[in-house]
Amino acid sequence: MKWTETETLCSHCTKPIRKCKKKKQVWKQLLNNSYNAWLLRKTRDVPNTYGLYCISANDEDEILYIGYSNRSVRTRLLAHTGGYDRQKIGEFLKGEDLKEFSISWVNEKKAECLEENFIDFVTLKQGFRPRFNLKRGRSC
Repeated sequence: MKWTETETLCSHCTKPIRKCKKKKQVWKQLLNNSYNAWLLRKTRDVPNTYGLYCISANDEDEILYIGYSNRSVRTRLLAHTGGYDRQKIGEFLKGEDLKEFSISWVNEKKAECLEENFIDFVTLKQGFRPRFNLKRGRSC
């Protein structure tokens, strides 16, 4: 996919995504707030509030999936890691050892508005789209 100037503008600040301070701030929080996916069921550190989250592979430093929850990040992550959803990421993680994956999240209001822009931002950062974000994310 080729990026044009109109596709790389942030909907929040109307700057190019590479220069958006909000995306960089969320990116840093996601990188610093990383937990092993295996610990998700054993700890209550993951909040029962709204937010943006990502699932990544430990060995490849690849972000596999970016999503959001309007109600509970914890519930969504438990559904994905337990294979209780109909999404490809849930099917993939169901048969895998969760110790090989990391989860991270950011408490962010209107996370659904950030989802599409953040997927685009991550695509620019890692050089390719997250593998299990098959559809365009939502934007407002």
